[in-house]
Amino acid sequence: MLDELNNIVAPMYHTKHYEDPALDEYYVTCVHIRVDDGRRGRRTVSAHNSSTPMTTYRHAVSSAARRALQSLCHTNRQNLENTDYEH
Repeated sequence: MLDELNNIVAPMYHTKHYEDPALDEYYVTCVHIRVDDGRRGRRTVSAHNSSTPMTTYRHAVSSAARRALQSLCHTNRQNLENTDYEH
């Protein structure tokens, strides 16, 4: 979908692993949607966290990516009209 928005910069995922006696092991992920900022490099335009602590790395990344996708579709709904990502 980022291609449809002319964004060729890959998202950055930041995942933390925690061990808590009450919750056992869990993961929390934040995905950063970034854009190329010319000579400055890349900058984050939005960041989205996993909805809750997840028991696996995969679920944490998936949750954060899902939230980012929903937000991007809503924010860019006019630009995504007549595409596979129409919201």
